[in-house]
Amino acid sequence: MTIGLACGVRQLFPILLSLVFCGVWLLLHPSLPGCEGGAVARPPPDDWLSPEQAKALQTENTQLSLELEKAKEELQKFNSTYGQVVSAYAAAKEQLDSTTEMLPLESHNTCGAPSSLVATSGRVYCGDVSLELGRARDFAHCQLACAMNSSCEFYSYWSSGRRTRLCRITSSCDHKVNVKELNEHVQIYQRVVPVSSKRSLLQLLGMYDSGTNLMLATIVSNFPLCCQQAYRPDIMDLQIEAQDHGRCLHWATPEKHVNPLQMLDALKGQKMKHWDPKLVDFQQKHQIAIVALVRDPLAQLQSWKKAPYGLERCAKRKRCAFHSTATDCIPTTAWITEPCTWWDPARHHNAGITGGSFPSLPAIWNGYTLGYWRLRAESGYKQVLLVKFEELVMAPAAVVSRISEAMDMRVHSEDVAVAERAAKAHGKAKDRNAAIKSLESRDFVKSYTAKELKATCIRLNFSLASSVGYRLTECEDFKGEAKLEEPYSDTQAVAEAKQDITLPEEKKAQLLRFQSRRAKRFPSKVLKPRRRPTR
Repeated sequence: MTIGLACGVRQLFPILLSLVFCGVWLLLHPSLPGCEGGAVARPPPDDWLSPEQAKALQTENTQLSLELEKAKEELQKFNSTYGQVVSAYAAAKEQLDSTTEMLPLESHNTCGAPSSLVATSGRVYCGDVSLELGRARDFAHCQLACAMNSSCEFYSYWSSGRRTRLCRITSSCDHKVNVKELNEHVQIYQRVVPVSSKRSLLQLLGMYDSGTNLMLATIVSNFPLCCQQAYRPDIMDLQIEAQDHGRCLHWATPEKHVNPLQMLDALKGQKMKHWDPKLVDFQQKHQIAIVALVRDPLAQLQSWKKAPYGLERCAKRKRCAFHSTATDCIPTTAWITEPCTWWDPARHHNAGITGGSFPSLPAIWNGYTLGYWRLRAESGYKQVLLVKFEELVMAPAAVVSRISEAMDMRVHSEDVAVAERAAKAHGKAKDRNAAIKSLESRDFVKSYTAKELKATCIRLNFSLASSVGYRLTECEDFKGEAKLEEPYSDTQAVAEAKQDITLPEEKKAQLLRFQSRRAKRFPSKVLKPRRRPTR
């Protein structure tokens, strides 16, 4: 009891001491300046306003309040207008971003598509499935885009209402759609193909660095084109103009580097992301001749290493992947043995895609060559010619003769124009004399180390190489160790990624080898199971 009382007094002592000091201070200062009767009296201000001044100030405040209300109303109107502008801009930007920019003017044929005006109201456009939709510089640009696409029959051109002009290309115009904006003006034109010119349709195919540019230069210098090509200034002087009432060459739509296996699947009606099964080229395939370029696989791989284009991530690889299943993979052979996946969509809408998923770089050569053979046997095209790059360099007259027979366009052997200079300005291309010396000496083989040559040879399909005409004498010692690798299909790759299919025995063995290697390198991570953290 005594201890508790002592503690309470100890806590109250500071408060009592403060009260005593305050009382003593008040006794010593009974009156303060400005205090009367213990209350604080504030002095009146020196700037008291007169009644007239107060009334004027009130009137001024009233006027300011009215002006403020007007300003608020104007601000609300501006905000509503600004909101409409922002929403309209966002909608236009979304629609513009959803369209792809058409190829520049230099990438189209210089001849336009003769056309007739279909709709004169300016308020409708062709609503059928578009072959190509994008931004155009002017009407001539849209006209040239239709001229380049062999499937184009109608094109709609937005001549006003947008800062950027639009061009919509279709193969039909059964459904006309009204425009949404009042200031939009659209004109529909129908392409008119001149009866005087008979077109021979040609499709050029080939992998990177397989000689497609040399073939292009050879064709344009020996066959008249229905439309002159302006996107290659280096071959403009080689092109031949089409004669009236004569036959001329017209290029098919798909890109030249497309994967032939995917092209064949699209032809058979399989749904592909970058292929349109209703492509007019597929419907008139019996009138199209295909020229597919192939090259010596040993030279092809070295060309990819020198100028890889889309294969840069694969051809420039300098280390093995951690999960690599290739037992012969070392840093110097990683660019050959490791899997390669790349995609390069065509410039035209739904006109194919280059690339795919392949277990190694030699498997790309196997897959593309196999695809060309399957196109020849299963596609239904008018004719599929497999042309070797070496034959095109050494005997161009024989190649031109084969192409002329396939396209029903006769060219005399003595009149064949031979491309002597480099066929392209990029990729460190050689002229004809340098290419002949390289083929005769086979100096590209010297670029391989012993391990690189073995890693390449055991992954090549010797049957495919022999069917094209390549003996591959440098690979004779490795035929018994061949490892045939099939290219991955898109559906298989997606299914494996989602783990929706059962792995084959070979894949299971590769997975077991990978797990054993991981267990040796990281035993703690493998032996100790991963636990979820407890809260």
